[in-house]
Amino acid sequence: MTGSERYYFDLLQKLPSFGVENMGLVVGEPGKKAPASKIEGFAPERGMRARERIGNLRRAVRRIEPQVSLVVTHSPEHALPVLDLIRRKPLVVHFHGPRTLEYVAEGKSFRRIAMAQIAETLTYARAVRFVVLSEANAKILRERYRIAPERISIVPGAVDTTQFRPAVSRAEARAKLGWPQNRPIVTAVRRLAHTKGLENLIDAIALVKARMPQAYFPIVGAGPLLEALRARADALGLADHVLFAGQIHEDLPLAYRAANFSIVPSVQLEGFGLSVVESLACGTPALVTPVTGLPEVVRDLDEGLILSGTSPEDLANGIVAALSHPERLPSEDACLEYVQRFAWNSIAARIKMVYEDVLQRAE
Repeated sequence: MTGSERYYFDLLQKLPSFGVENMGLVVGEPGKKAPASKIEGFAPERGMRARERIGNLRRAVRRIEPQVSLVVTHSPEHALPVLDLIRRKPLVVHFHGPRTLEYVAEGKSFRRIAMAQIAETLTYARAVRFVVLSEANAKILRERYRIAPERISIVPGAVDTTQFRPAVSRAEARAKLGWPQNRPIVTAVRRLAHTKGLENLIDAIALVKARMPQAYFPIVGAGPLLEALRARADALGLADHVLFAGQIHEDLPLAYRAANFSIVPSVQLEGFGLSVVESLACGTPALVTPVTGLPEVVRDLDEGLILSGTSPEDLANGIVAALSHPERLPSEDACLEYVQRFAWNSIAARIKMVYEDVLQRAE
């Protein structure tokens, strides 16, 4: 799953512990439910026409709407077709980023971009409150979408500090993954898309190779750029330095634990960076580019984790400096202590308070 999808699933499974019962609808096989939750699919990811998908969504919302007091969406495109069905209930939007700008950056079709813009405009006009992951995203809402500040609540992203705390050493994590024991490892957990800066990371690895030929870079994730990134790495002679590990799901905490540090090389539109707090929860520092919300996540831990820029040279210089002087990075204990501010127990409680405030104002 993407970071926003993991956030969604984790949130819906944590809220009942705080007395917030919920039901979730997602793109997935109709009738199937996620384990240990009330999250169900309304349409398959592929193979269904848009009209049928919308019909399924509307039928599911009609069935569920009478049972709820508050409607929450993480996707304006899924909210748009049912705005008329939920008009009696307050609507909260979890804003993960400007969908229209993301589609432009990813080269989506003009039609897809236009539909996203319509969905954002109409859904955001209907919403009574927005939950954002960072001040950077709050600024986007205020400036691009003209959302009044009093309609915006900033609650950072969260991590399951139990799941992302593997009880193994770095060497044991490497052994379980089959990664080399005698090489410095820098892990990147990213969706393989243009905004994530992986093209720059591949170029940076070539620069690092010239200075630190033993460095090894597993890239964990999937996405439309996989083959292009693989070809780029091959052309630069990086077959022994870059591993495209794919999506590893259950072993994801091991991928962070195995690394000397992780890196988030995004070039734009990174509202929070869930992989940053996942890495910290495993006791592994994370270097980040100075993009959107990323600096907010690590600044209070160590400003030295913020790279000077997004270019291959900026990434390479930061990687080499961190590998050359590991004592300058936050310790494992410092990472584990700091990341508690992003633990789900704290974050879910804050989100519950936002929902309660919305309901009280709606009375």
